[in-house]
Amino acid sequence: MSPYPAENAAFRQSVLDALELADALFRGLDSQRCAELCRENLSGRFGTLPAQAAHLTDALAALQARLPAADGSSDTAAFCDALQAEHVRLFINDKAGAPALPYESLYPDPADGVEPRMMGAAALAMQKRLQAAGLERAVSANEPPDHLCIELEYLYYLLSRAWNEADTAAQDAAADFAAGVLLPWTRRLRLAVCRADTTGVYAAAAQVLLAVLNLVASLRVQ
Repeated sequence: MSPYPAENAAFRQSVLDALELADALFRGLDSQRCAELCRENLSGRFGTLPAQAAHLTDALAALQARLPAADGSSDTAAFCDALQAEHVRLFINDKAGAPALPYESLYPDPADGVEPRMMGAAALAMQKRLQAAGLERAVSANEPPDHLCIELEYLYYLLSRAWNEADTAAQDAAADFAAGVLLPWTRRLRLAVCRADTTGVYAAAAQVLLAVLNLVASLRVQ
């Protein structure tokens, strides 16, 4: 049984909000959403998390510390411009090659001896999950199915179904997907981000990502 108060609506919403925040950061913030994040008090927003989730609240506090002060003493527009440029460099395109492309196929377990390549077995497996859930048309056709944000949206879907429909099988599926699929490769992604990030924001975002995934992985019911 999970040590977390999964019957608590505020706790559940905090978990979904943390997933949504991670998704937004790795998808890339436009100027408006970036400014909103800079004005936000993450400690207040996630104040309903229980003491057992300190690993997530600590990660959120570390992310908050990387953001401009909300009192207007910092140049938020310049910060957001720099953050958008860094997102492109890290995750999309750089003249030397983007150092942290967010696709599961590029981060296989070294012990498996699989060569990292786009649209590998991980992408095909993710495509099958989306098809089984009837979600293949709901995701961007411009991205391989093993893009981090597509996998996060699938996890969000599983948790939402679990909690809106009292579906314990969906909650177990979410926990298993977080533990068995997302966590192994995003740990390796985090290392790539931490080596290359010049702002510290995405390194902090990667820690938030791992913290919320660890929390979801602990929510298995059966």
